[in-house]
Amino acid sequence: MTEQARPNTDQAEFWNGPGGETWTTQRDRFNTMLRPIGLAAIARAAPQAGEHVLDVGCGTGETTGDLARHVAPGGSVTGLDISELMLAEARRFNQDHDVPVTFHAADAQVHAFEEAAFDLVFSRFGVMFFEDSVAAFANLKRALKPDGRVTFACWQSVECNGWVHVPRDIVAKHIALENPTDPTAPGPFAFGAEGRAAGLLRDAGFRDITVEAHDTEVVMGGGGSVEAAVFAVTDQGPLSRAIHDAPEDVQQRIRDDLTEALSHHADDDAVRLGAGVWLVTARA
Repeated sequence: MTEQARPNTDQAEFWNGPGGETWTTQRDRFNTMLRPIGLAAIARAAPQAGEHVLDVGCGTGETTGDLARHVAPGGSVTGLDISELMLAEARRFNQDHDVPVTFHAADAQVHAFEEAAFDLVFSRFGVMFFEDSVAAFANLKRALKPDGRVTFACWQSVECNGWVHVPRDIVAKHIALENPTDPTAPGPFAFGAEGRAAGLLRDAGFRDITVEAHDTEVVMGGGGSVEAAVFAVTDQGPLSRAIHDAPEDVQQRIRDDLTEALSHHADDDAVRLGAGVWLVTARA
């Protein structure tokens, strides 16, 4: 497996550094939060026995394993990710399947795939980070068989995701937070605007494109108490560095306000906040 160039260097450094470390150490928390969405996307993709699937941005391999169970017997799943750290976990958790499951460290934007090798390209939140999304999707299209399909889940805008903006808005009352200057820059919400993902796929040569809004809830902090959800925001999430740079009294006020706000979203076993997702499908 070879690569033609090295774009996305910032992403490679992040996911082989702090981003990958966070995901591997908090694998269970993220899987609790995201697995139901991944299963909804897999249902939309409808993988069949005997098919060959490419799982883009597979991370620690949860979706790869779920896909493998659908394509048995006779199929295969290849997990692709830019992070060696996360792939080490993926290999560890995917040792026993009834079909071949392999993992490769590569950048899907430029990787030299075997042409027409896959029936399905799938991704759960792994395709929003490319420097050149059209080039990346065109490269993935070449990896698909004629009439092959792509299915992925991507986040709607931040405003449609309470699990992001509820804690962010609380923290922003106490400390200044940087706002992204370009909402379409590579990152988790780059495809948030309605129609953006479809436009990129169209420009890359895909057809029969459908985009379905999937409104759901996600579990904060891996389930359990309000305290666990607060800890996930203040000590584990993307806001944690800014919070810990603040004076201790400000940090305490943030924790108090988060506790009050998140308690209104708690039930017997978890804190749940709204999540807006696009489920996207297309044909090569």
